[in-house]
Amino acid sequence: ITDADSVDTTYTTDVRRCTIKRAGRSKSGTALVRMSNEDGRFTADINTDDVIQIYADTNNPPTTRRFAGYVIKKKVDMAGWRQNELVLECWDYKAVLNNVLVTESYVSKEISIIQTDIVSNYLATYGYGTGNIATTTTTVDDVRFSYKPLGEVMDQLCLIAEEGGYLWYVDDSKVINT
Repeated sequence: ITDADSVDTTYTTDVRRCTIKRAGRSKSGTALVRMSNEDGRFTADINTDDVIQIYADTNNPPTTRRFAGYVIKKKVDMAGWRQNELVLECWDYKAVLNNVLVTESYVSKEISIIQTDIVSNYLATYGYGTGNIATTTTTVDDVRFSYKPLGEVMDQLCLIAEEGGYLWYVDDSKVINT
C-alpha cells in the first residue's frame, strides 16, 4: 500500500482473506481485503485514497500483480470470530474514469485518435498513459460529449469502432489498452 506521502508498506502475514472481482465492459474491478488488526495497529496506517497493489502466486514473496487501485473505504470489524479485523474496500484504476467528465467534440476523426486525445487531456494529470490504444478502421463523422463520464465515453467509442467488437481496459500500470 502506498500512502499520500509515497511511503510503501508491505503487509503479508496480516492478510486473512482477499477477494478480487475483475472489471467488466462498463464496471470497475474491486477488491475486498480483510486484515488482522490486533491492537488497532493498522487503523491509522491505511487510509482512503491510498494506492493498493495485490500480488499472489506461489513465489515467496509473490511477484504476480493481481490487482492495483485505490482504497475507497476502510472499517474495523469487531464482530464474531473476526474480532479486530480491518476491512478494506478497493476499486481498480478504471474507477477514476467514472469521476472524470468529458466535454469535447470531434469531426472526421479515427476512433483511436479521439481516445488518445481524451486520455491525454483528461487523465495525464492522474498518471494514466495511452501506450496501447490500437488504431481502428472506423472514422467518426461527428461525435460530441457534454459532461459525460470518461468511462462511458470510452465504452461509446468502442461500440462505434468495428461495430462493437472493440474493447478497452485499464491495466495495473494505469495504461489504457484497446
